[in-house]
Amino acid sequence: MLKDYFTEWVVMSYGESSPNQEQQINMYFNNLTKMDFFKDSEMMSNFCKVMVETSIEKALYSNEGLRRPNDRLDYRYIESFIKLIVVLLKTSVFNKHEFMSKVFESIQEIIDEDHRTNRTEFN
Repeated sequence: MLKDYFTEWVVMSYGESSPNQEQQINMYFNNLTKMDFFKDSEMMSNFCKVMVETSIEKALYSNEGLRRPNDRLDYRYIESFIKLIVVLLKTSVFNKHEFMSKVFESIQEIIDEDHRTNRTEFN
């Protein structure tokens, strides 16, 4: 569910501007509020982890599951992840320190897990 929710953001943030795009984005943030994202520390942590995992996965692998060459990585999910963080920090009222801690913890966990399981260079 959270992966689909993040993917929805990626599509919106990379889509062509449309007359109802602002309305869609507002609805997206209203839904985050309804999910208690800003009050539920576990939800925030899980969503951050999903965003990091999905961003790395989509950068490294094609939709067919083939690994991309290092010079042809797809950064759209990573860029959308960063856009979402910036928008949340600028527009939302919540504990920003806690949120950024969750973001950095998620990044650290994913990199540590990748290193433990793959024992290869992390791109």
